[in-house]
Amino acid sequence: LGANIGSSQAGLLNKYAQDIIVAPDSDMAGTEMVNKLTKYLSGKSIRILSIAEGKKDIGDMTDSEIISAYSATKPLDLALSL
Repeated sequence: LGANIGSSQAGLLNKYAQDIIVAPDSDMAGTEMVNKLTKYLSGKSIRILSIAEGKKDIGDMTDSEIISAYSATKPLDLALSL
């Protein structure tokens, strides 16, 4: 998924996924993607994986950084993000 997630992509997530983990880029586009997800996906468990400091995206992270970031994820409270 990218920052330009659309309603058709969100529809597939709504249909086939119950628990969703996203690792948005650490830039404005990543923030926009999370905002769009909160609009499109209701009633789903969404977790945001934080990108390690000094890294732009998950591709820049080591396996141990990804595991650590995954362990630290918590469900996004959609009520607070609206």
